[in-house]
Amino acid sequence: MIAAMKQISLSIDIDESTSEDFTKIKDDSHLQLPNFFNRFAFIFDPSTLIFGPFITYTQFLKMKYTLEQELRECNYYNLLLRVLHSFWHLIIAMFFLLLSTCFVDTDILSSFYILPSWFIQFTKALAFRYSHYFVSYFATSIVFIGGASYSLEIVRWTSVEWPGSLAQVASVWNIPMHSFLHKYFYRKLLSNGFATLSAILITFAVSSLLHGLDLRMCTVLLSFGLFAFAETGLRERLAISLSACIRTRPCPKDGGCLHRYKSNLNPLVILPCVIFLLINGYQLVYLGALIHNYDQFQWDTWINEFKLFGHLLGLIMLLICILFDYSGIIKNAKQEKMQYKKE
Repeated sequence: MIAAMKQISLSIDIDESTSEDFTKIKDDSHLQLPNFFNRFAFIFDPSTLIFGPFITYTQFLKMKYTLEQELRECNYYNLLLRVLHSFWHLIIAMFFLLLSTCFVDTDILSSFYILPSWFIQFTKALAFRYSHYFVSYFATSIVFIGGASYSLEIVRWTSVEWPGSLAQVASVWNIPMHSFLHKYFYRKLLSNGFATLSAILITFAVSSLLHGLDLRMCTVLLSFGLFAFAETGLRERLAISLSACIRTRPCPKDGGCLHRYKSNLNPLVILPCVIFLLINGYQLVYLGALIHNYDQFQWDTWINEFKLFGHLLGLIMLLICILFDYSGIIKNAKQEKMQYKKE
């Protein structure tokens, strides 16, 4: 998957001579356009090939240059600092590995106690997320040894465990991959005239292809994209109608926000945010239940235990968005906002 992503990004960057990456390459003396050997080294770089993360060709050359310079100058302080950074992320990775395999495993508890079904599904989804954090921090540990910048970040697990919005979860679940999909597919689809929903679904379809075109993974990713689109649309319309800062993305803090209710302590702000937080937490459990225990057939979990309630929630959100659009509430709210701006 990582090799395919690298090849796609490099091919698109070469095709677009005005690419930001290649502009940097031309302006920097230690960066160079790809020949066969550089391309081969980039795609099969051992520090990123197996566990990732995705890096651009520019990032790869800078990693290579940084490591070569530190070794050539015998900069033991930077080398030691790099090893310590790697070791620290390895410790975090082992912590999440223990959590995912031991502390949130309900198999042992279920042999002594009768656990409720919702608790079992919650811990299964939690174990899946923790295993993802393990892989992410383990990959970070390896790529630091390969010369990566200390600012490199693969996952923000706190933002996933506190899901303010599904769009936020999608952007921080795998930050390098999200950047790849957003830059090379989503933005290009929008610039070519695709509707937002079409661009989102196609982007998530590309993601499922990169993951191996597994039917279960494809279903989860496309469902996630649909849920995120529905939530974003509903919160956008509620933010306009209530004139409150409850959009999926935080409002600008430089005076560009025209909402009347901005404080997180205001009931019109905090109540919708808490409701969406609970819904998003449920959706993560709902989606995680299908892809946990990958060797078992879990489709009946959605039908028998969840009654497809997650998809029903997404459909209800889409229907509410349509009602908002046809009721004229948004138009009246925009007129009130313009009047408020004049005042």
